Amino acid sequence: MRLLFSLLLTLLTTSGLAHAADPADWVIQARYVLTMNAQHAVIPDGAVAIQGSRILAVGTQEEISRRFQAKHTLDTSDSLIAPGLIDTHTQAPMACFARSLMTRGWKIG
Repeated sequence: MRLLFSLLLTLLTTSGLAHAADPADWVIQARYVLTMNAQHAVIPDGAVAIQGSRILAVGTQEEISRRFQAKHTLDTSDSLIAPGLIDTHTQAPMACFARSLMTRGWKIG
């Protein structure tokens, strides 16, 4: 049975019937990938596949390398990356300062 399975697997991979890797501009690898899903899941030894300005997939480095053929790879193995995180902080002290200027007749923006 194992021999039959091995032969079938070899036939599929050499005949071109196996799924070819999808293209990606970049694959960024990191020690941790912090997802922005509802659970804020952390993926150890994670990777992110990117095409243009779009995130294609997030997963383990093994999953992403199997699924995508990247033009460029950035190994940040000592880092944490958080794809999809948009930093929307508003610089609250500056907002208060601008508001105080507006109350004094200054036109802001």
